[in-house]
Amino acid sequence: MVSTVNFDHACPAVSAELFDWGQRLQQESPIAYSEAHGGFWIVSRHEDIVSITLDQKNFINSQGITLPPIQAPVPVIPLESDPPLHIHYRSVLMPFLGAKYVGQYEGKIRAIIGDALDALIAHGEGDAVADFAALIPTRAMAFVFGFSDEDAYRFDRDFGAVIDAASSGDAVLQGAAVERFKSFLLELLEARRADPSGNDIVSAMLRHQIDGRALTEQELLGLLWSAAGGAVDTTKLAIGHAVHALGVNRAVRRLLIEDPTLIPAAIEESLRLNAPAFMTSRLVNNPVSLGGVDMKPGDRVLMVFGWANREEAMFACPHQMNLERASNKHLTFGHGVHKCAGMHLARLELRVALEELLARIPDYELVNPEQGPILHGGLMWGFDSLPIRLNADR
Repeated sequence: MVSTVNFDHACPAVSAELFDWGQRLQQESPIAYSEAHGGFWIVSRHEDIVSITLDQKNFINSQGITLPPIQAPVPVIPLESDPPLHIHYRSVLMPFLGAKYVGQYEGKIRAIIGDALDALIAHGEGDAVADFAALIPTRAMAFVFGFSDEDAYRFDRDFGAVIDAASSGDAVLQGAAVERFKSFLLELLEARRADPSGNDIVSAMLRHQIDGRALTEQELLGLLWSAAGGAVDTTKLAIGHAVHALGVNRAVRRLLIEDPTLIPAAIEESLRLNAPAFMTSRLVNNPVSLGGVDMKPGDRVLMVFGWANREEAMFACPHQMNLERASNKHLTFGHGVHKCAGMHLARLELRVALEELLARIPDYELVNPEQGPILHGGLMWGFDSLPIRLNADR
């Protein structure tokens, strides 16, 4: 039976009871309906979400994946695109984001993390988000883009300003930050046009053709913006979640210190328990039935990855971190053709971050261990700040 529920994920108060909502809906109404934001279906089960992600005919991305809609200054591609265009857009990025390719940056990423830890250790305390997690993904993405040191600095500064402005509520500040970052990307494109033969993402975009035509400036900006945004904020939040999880679970932390080969399993569990991109939406394109519920064209569907990741039918003891979990088919990186292109880079950053953190400050403490994450804009789930105290091995 379909229930109409008073659920508004964009309401700040929902953060405190987010998982209670998920557990209740999975048990009582796995597909429910909310009248908020013009009305939408809420899908909470793993099986149903997988079905949606595999059905690009009936559930489309190109009409936006945020609910309520967020207007981006450039096209959000490849994420907000459908086949066959999606395949063309994604094919530009994938050669530079495969596991083997991004592996070449491990040494540089380890150096970035080492610098951040040096500063934390020197102060004896700090913010695990602002002083650690936020410093890693922007610079790592700059390596993949093939930036010079100067360009990497500008990328870090200007995109960081976009992220900061987005949560400020100041429309003037937001507009100025967006325009500054767009100007930087346009300068980068113009410089590469003089010689697009390089082995980097920007040059590859300039060389790429779709049915005999080059990518438009808007498409180029959209790909660059999406690659940056998709790789930066989600990875920052994922690192914050992992630091918090090990801060409150000392038994698991001790296991990882004694056996660092368990770190990848801990990362997958942390990703499962707290998906940074907690939910996303699709538009129904044709009449379709899902889980016995009839949906019509124009309906909005909200897929809640973070709830599906804790579904009891899929994961035994779903709220616990289990390093011996035999099957961990979490949906944190999505599923199907739109699965996160940057997941290998994110996993690399997470692994190195935890290796270095546990090697150098294994006895860090959370200042506010009861502090919980916040759902931002009905989409991103994570910590704005995470104060820690250090007892470091200097």
